[in-house]
Amino acid sequence: MRQAIPQPSVGRVLHTPADLLPLRRLIARLGIVLFLLCGVIAILWFDRDEPVDHHDGDISFSDVVYLR
Repeated sequence: MRQAIPQPSVGRVLHTPADLLPLRRLIARLGIVLFLLCGVIAILWFDRDEPVDHHDGDISFSDVVYLR
């Protein structure tokens, strides 16, 4: 008789191999966060034509990161 595999009740879980050292797991997770952050900043950078900067009229990188 097969038993059902319990499913997590909330969201998804990032599974890493059990043989990874804690430092390597931390580096892997920080890499994922950095990748996602760069992706969001890239999307906002390419969509910078819409907002208007009344101070100097140009949307710089710092404006994208700070104002969005």
